[in-house]
Amino acid sequence: MKYTFYAMVLLFAAAQSASAEQPIQFANLPWGVTRAETKQSLVDEGFTFEKLDDDGDLMFSGIIPTLGERAVVVAYFAPDDKLVKVDVNIAPPDRRVLEVYRSVKESLTELYGQPTREVERFSYPYANVAGDVGREITAIRDGKAMIACLWGGHPPQDGLALDVTDQLLARVSYESARWSEELARRKKLANGF
Repeated sequence: MKYTFYAMVLLFAAAQSASAEQPIQFANLPWGVTRAETKQSLVDEGFTFEKLDDDGDLMFSGIIPTLGERAVVVAYFAPDDKLVKVDVNIAPPDRRVLEVYRSVKESLTELYGQPTREVERFSYPYANVAGDVGREITAIRDGKAMIACLWGGHPPQDGLALDVTDQLLARVSYESARWSEELARRKKLANGF
């Protein structure tokens, strides 16, 4: 499982009132809830529990009602059984990934205000493909595009990121202020420390 800092959004939060002061959280899950509470809450939201992985993280699948798109949700936990991050991987048909990304970005902007950072860049030989959906998709798949935006995210702040992956997923990452500490711990373990 990759532990990169990218983020994606689930539009369950769209049911909440739009406010830049709104806490960054997925499906009304407050940071620090337990695995049991997270599992129950996401199942109640219509997601199917898939598995508990080797790191103690929970994986769910389901449909995001506001988009009608399939998604895989991964809830990450610290060793004290507290929720520290949620990734929402939205899997639209390839040609719709940018449309879904922009729709999710609009919803997140309504909730949290303008992104603090935004980039939509294509590298050679795709530098001039903006607006040509077929070539944009090829550039993304070839790893020659960076399409992302961030809200907050400077520790010790909660953060939110939305990006398009080279697997053509729209990924939303909700990260608590504790995530950077947990990520460092996981990297140490992976490196044998």
